[in-house]
Amino acid sequence: MGEYKQSGMHIIPVGGGKDSCVTAQLLRGEKEKNLFFTVNDQPARTDTVRAAGYTDSAILRTYRTIDKNLLQLNKDGFLNGHTPFSAIVAFLSFYCAYLVGARDIVLSNESSANEANIAGTEVNHQYSKSYAFECDFAKYAERNLVPDIRYFSLLRPFSELQIAKQFAAFTQYHETFRSCNRGSKQNVWCAKCAKCLFVFSILSPFLPYDRLCELFGADMLNDSDLLSDFDGLCGFSEVKPFECVGTVSEIVFALHKTVENFCAAGKKLPVLLQHFAQTAGEYTGENLLLEYNAKNNVPDEFFEAVKEMYEYVSADC
Repeated sequence: MGEYKQSGMHIIPVGGGKDSCVTAQLLRGEKEKNLFFTVNDQPARTDTVRAAGYTDSAILRTYRTIDKNLLQLNKDGFLNGHTPFSAIVAFLSFYCAYLVGARDIVLSNESSANEANIAGTEVNHQYSKSYAFECDFAKYAERNLVPDIRYFSLLRPFSELQIAKQFAAFTQYHETFRSCNRGSKQNVWCAKCAKCLFVFSILSPFLPYDRLCELFGADMLNDSDLLSDFDGLCGFSEVKPFECVGTVSEIVFALHKTVENFCAAGKKLPVLLQHFAQTAGEYTGENLLLEYNAKNNVPDEFFEAVKEMYEYVSADC
């Protein structure tokens, strides 16, 4: 790649979801060092950066297009494979880091991304967000690209459940965050897909339920059409939806908490929550908000941010 001149900047990839919002907030003390990175413009991505207190000048924007030959093949009846989008982000953000002299690419990938989608296999829709990919890419980049750029996830010590609890406290991002693939171009939650259902469910113990319904424009746990996806998320069926969703154990933990909240308030359970309470039975597992994943590549100088988050998510447990 040629001579590399380091500026000490951090590049933070932003997708518009709750995870990158949490990273941006945890690194608020490094504001003068932070640059944000996007692939193709979407309102939620720019809105995340603005909500974090930055101007658009702090965003490194890149763009990609689909080969017209692929679109023609689709029309002819051929099927697509899965695009490893996070791998694309890895290479593009690394190149941008080289151009601006950044030292760190700070991802927001959680420990939950390591779990397979099909029970008893290693088939993982989120492989390019996993710890295994993170390590493999870092080794590849050190050997073949530039050895001085660090590629790691700040949130790898944490689960989707813990990130959801932390995100719930960062209210400035609630109106603008989006994670729905179907609704991304319109900047909406479709409220009909497995991804929307997961985000809704994992946040349900930590936000007032009426507020959650307001943010998504629907009471998703009262939608019986989502039963199949719901069963997959909860482990009631063998295949977890092929979306970027959390582990079965953490969604089960979250929904038990939500059932407890409804019962404590004397409210009737939504239809999917009724189904969950009848099927899952009593919760006998550990408190997952106390977990810490030691298999991470977070550099020592970022430990204070990790410590801040762990102290918050593990409090009052």
